This record gives sequence, structure tokens and C-alpha cells, in this order.
Amino acid sequence: MKVLRRICALPVGIVFFVAGTLKLMDPVGAGLVMQEYLRFLGLRFLLPAAPVLGETMSLLEALLGSALITGVFRKAVNIATGVLLLFFTGLTALLWAGNAQMDCGCFGEAVHLTHAQSFWKNIALLFFWGISILPSAKFGKPRRMKKVAFALSAALIVAFAARHLWHLPPDDFTDLRPGAELMKEGEEVPGDVLLPFYDSDGEYCNDLLIDNRAMAFSVYDPEKMSPARWDRIFEAQLALPRQLRPVLLVATTPGRAEGLVPERLREICYFADRRQLMTLNRSNGGATLIFRGYIVAKWSIHHYPGQEELQTLCAANETEAMMEFTNASRLKFQAFMLGMFAIMLLL
Repeated sequence: MKVLRRICALPVGIVFFVAGTLKLMDPVGAGLVMQEYLRFLGLRFLLPAAPVLGETMSLLEALLGSALITGVFRKAVNIATGVLLLFFTGLTALLWAGNAQMDCGCFGEAVHLTHAQSFWKNIALLFFWGISILPSAKFGKPRRMKKVAFALSAALIVAFAARHLWHLPPDDFTDLRPGAELMKEGEEVPGDVLLPFYDSDGEYCNDLLIDNRAMAFSVYDPEKMSPARWDRIFEAQLALPRQLRPVLLVATTPGRAEGLVPERLREICYFADRRQLMTLNRSNGGATLIFRGYIVAKWSIHHYPGQEELQTLCAANETEAMMEFTNASRLKFQAFMLGMFAIMLLL
């Protein structure tokens, strides 16, 4: 029975850990999903707290998953897991019954489930969880090394979460990820264009990113931009190689731009939808390298690329530059995940 309980606890723990980690690496996305849930539940007064609530819930999921995999604090962890699973199951049942037009967000942008799929996934997890706690009076005590494994994994999870408050996700699963094409042949603006934007006269200007090599600086919350952040964008666009055209995309209207965007940047300023800019780059003020309509690379406002890095990318074609930029970050994330499972399962 002990072996059966541990076997059943593992899939629950793995799902919790993976789901939490995927959302921790994309805190902006987790906040957007939390906003949708709060709207659905009629808790709009909590919308300003959505980013914190999303990050907290993601961290709780990852830590509970790690505790289930390592097998520590079994009684408390199983109670907390059961409460969350029952809550998630009831919530997804409501979403399914109400045909809510929103994504469940269970695995961030990585995996998209329908509400029915999410509901049955939770039912399956409840089944495994139920077996893992029986008989509840005989959990036993974990080996000391398991406590060490949990402590180490918990510290790494917290460090991972803190790092990605400042860095972009190491693997991008959005529609505007590196390699995506902004506009396919035959499409019309705005039509099905992934990122339509316009100038102060209301004319769509997507050709700027379709016909050129460009660096798009995107600001989805201009009200939250400090003078120092605007200065960083101004200095970064001045330092761009000649072959890169600077474009500033701001989620505001031309009328409001005069009070938000510094005058020295208005010459390159264009206007786009807030949600699309958040999809383009999770950093408010982030930079996205685009070669003739293809997204190549992204940086947060805290880590703009140097001239040498940009020159190397510009010397390559779209595919080569995109692969060079994305492979390193993906490999690091994969190594992190493999290392975490090694710590939790083998120690």
C-alpha cells in the first residue's frame, strides 16, 4: 500500500510542479489569466491584485508539487493539495457549464485545454490523490535526505520565480514567439495581422515591420513608465546598428500620447492594442528584433542587447538569428527542469 500511495502521489506532484513552474516563468501571463478568473467570478475589485495573486498561486502549485514528489510533510501537503484540487475541479465545472470564453491557463501558454479537458484532468488527479492518502493514518516519516531534497528544490523554485520577475520567459509559447510571421502573403491590414499598429493619423503602418529589419520597443503600460525607463529606450534606439529601424509601439491613443510619451521619442511612436503588445513582449518597454515580418529575438527592458550581439544577429538571416537566440535559453530551461526532477526523485 505504501508503494501504491507513492506511485499515485507522483503524477499529482508532477502536474502541480510543471503547471506552477510554467506560470512562474511568465508572471505577466499568469496575472492576465488571474484577471480573467476574477472577472468570471465577479471579483473585479481584486483586479489590481491579479499579478500578485497569479504569482502566489503559481508558487504554491510548484511548491506543493515539489513536496508531493519528494514525499515530505505528507499530511499537511495532502490536505492542501486536496483543497486546491476540489477548488480547481469546481471552478472548471463552472467554466465548462457557463461556456466561459477564456483559457483555463492551467499550464500557462504552453498547453491550452478546453474547459471539459481541464475538468476531466482534475477528476483524474483527484482519483490519484484519493488513493495516495489512504489509509490517512499511516503516512510514515520521510528519510532525512528527502527533506534536504525538498529544501533545495524549494529554494531553487523561489529563485526561479524571482529571476523571472526581471527576465523574459526562457521559452516563448505565445502567438508572437520568435519565428512567428506577423503578416502572411495575401493578408490585409488589420485583417488577420498578428500585430496591427497605426500612426497619429490613424493609418496602419505594418509595412514598417514587414519590409524592414527593425527593433520594436513595446510599451503596454505607458502610465507605469518612469523617466529612467523612457531614457533607456531613447538611448537604446540611438545605439542601434544602421540596418535596424527603431519603432516604438505604445498602448495608448494619439491624443493621450502627448502627455505620456517624451517628445524626443514621438517621431518613432506608433499605437497598438495593449493585449497584443503584452503578447509581443512581456516586459513593459521590452525590445523585439524583427526581420522583414519575422520575429527573431526579444529582450526585457532590464537587459537590452549590446551592439556586438546585435551585429552578430544582423549578420545572419531570419532563421539563423532566431535559432541562435532561442536555443541557448531553451537549453537552460530544459536543464533546469531536468535538474529539478533529479533532485526531487533521486536524492
